Amino acid sequence: MKQYLDILDRILKEGKLKHNRTGIDTLSISGSMIEFDMSTGKFPLLTTKKMGLKTVFSEVEMFIKGITSKKFLQDRKSGIWNAWCNPQKVPYSTDPEQQKLMEAEDDLGPIYGFNGNYWDAGRDYVVTVEPRIKEKEPPRKFVNAWLEDGSSSKYPLIGQIFETEHTGLKYSVTDFDKNVDDEHEYYDIIFYHTGAKVKYVRRDHIIKGKVKDPYEPSVFGIGYRGDEEKIDDFINTYGKNIYDKLLKAWGHMIERCYSEKCKQYPLYGGNGIFVSNDWHDFSKFIWSCIKLPGWVNVLRHPTVYDIDKDYYGSNCYSEDTCVWLHHDENVLYAKAKPFIITDPDGTKHTYISTTKCAADFGFTPRAINSESIKRGYYKNYKLELINDGKLYRYKLPINQIQNVIDTLKTDPTCRRMIVSYWNPALMPEMALPPCHYCYEFVSDGESVDLLFNMRSVDCFLGMPFDIAHYACLLLLICKQVKMKPGKLIGFFADMHIYTNHLEQVKEQLSREPFESPTVNILNAEDPNWTIWDWKYTDFELVNYQCHPSIKAPVAV
Repeated sequence: MKQYLDILDRILKEGKLKHNRTGIDTLSISGSMIEFDMSTGKFPLLTTKKMGLKTVFSEVEMFIKGITSKKFLQDRKSGIWNAWCNPQKVPYSTDPEQQKLMEAEDDLGPIYGFNGNYWDAGRDYVVTVEPRIKEKEPPRKFVNAWLEDGSSSKYPLIGQIFETEHTGLKYSVTDFDKNVDDEHEYYDIIFYHTGAKVKYVRRDHIIKGKVKDPYEPSVFGIGYRGDEEKIDDFINTYGKNIYDKLLKAWGHMIERCYSEKCKQYPLYGGNGIFVSNDWHDFSKFIWSCIKLPGWVNVLRHPTVYDIDKDYYGSNCYSEDTCVWLHHDENVLYAKAKPFIITDPDGTKHTYISTTKCAADFGFTPRAINSESIKRGYYKNYKLELINDGKLYRYKLPINQIQNVIDTLKTDPTCRRMIVSYWNPALMPEMALPPCHYCYEFVSDGESVDLLFNMRSVDCFLGMPFDIAHYACLLLLICKQVKMKPGKLIGFFADMHIYTNHLEQVKEQLSREPFESPTVNILNAEDPNWTIWDWKYTDFELVNYQCHPSIKAPVAV
């Protein structure tokens, strides 16, 4: 990290004094770059002061997943975003009382990863999509579990077969877990019918049959809970309110497709609509939901977004037929009758919504309706209903991160693999306009370089975190696309040291750097692994030797 220390030294020698919005002056220079060879296996982590690794990597996870809530970081013992919030909810100010209100507000607005996962194309882009009709899958089959004979164990429950209290499902005790206290012993069990394994079950609950098979269809004879560890992991990542929303959506989806008592059944299950086998499993369903277009907007506005199969005109609820849509679009597509309006000068425009058409042309709200379209004209405008059998829809939001991953896999030498966080339309809602606003991947098909751009750089506190952030992201992307990491290159515009950090910088420059550490990405060998599965704890640092931490205040 000598390059980094050289930049600090240069700012001290050449920096010009500048004022800024925080009220704390800076020494500033314009323009520099830094480059690391990641192919050596060394990780560019600062060693001249101790770095808060959990803070760095939990922010990487937050940005990858498009989460915009402070609570995500706070639950992981990180407070680096505590001082900021969505300025439309609490306006920015340097006043101490106002800053207390800013700290209390959880929403950070559509920052960083939100735009990486969700770049809204808007309602000016009408596209045609092909219907995604699916055939019903054969009923899933459960394989009976092998019940081991544990009679020789010193724990007499092991190997015994029991039945659930109300349903009579058989299960066997397979292992002793632990004694939590003098009163209770805990065991592992396996259900005979589904093969479900449940850990840490109390002895008295086992004997009395007070256990449930998480894989036994108990929701309208079709749905089941599935892997409880995956469900707990989801709650820990996205929160209880999002879990509750998905549980309710999943239950309603199963009900209307499979329960003849449901009022909506004639329109759904009675009309041949069904749920894919994978989505009978709630634990699989919730983790599929994060892959659907529009997911990160569900995290920001959970009450107004629905899971929808009508965008693709499908007869099946599944991962490849559903999207997340705003209520208004959901209703629109169910009733949409696309039409063309032709200007007096002959220019044609395609519309899905009569209301939007009227607004765009300055007509009264009810001017363009089914009657005027049926007549074929309104004033000097020609109206024509489209009956070509295609589905006309607004363009889905763009997942920039997924796009670059797909391009690296299919066209790795492409020079258009860019992710931009700089979205002027949403800037008024952002806690901070992005400091690192854009990054790009360059590849030769075997290795991948990552180049990132920063408009503003707090060189003492922020820059070491940002370098580690993008080094981590490069390693994760390389794991995803099965390539080797190449170079990490950063371009910096306004590079500054706050005047209340000068003594800390001088202390850091007096220290001799240690050898850079190496890293391991854990749990990434599964062929189905994606960077959205990665957690900040799945990052193992090896041989990190560093000097003690140096504290400094953050300029808000």
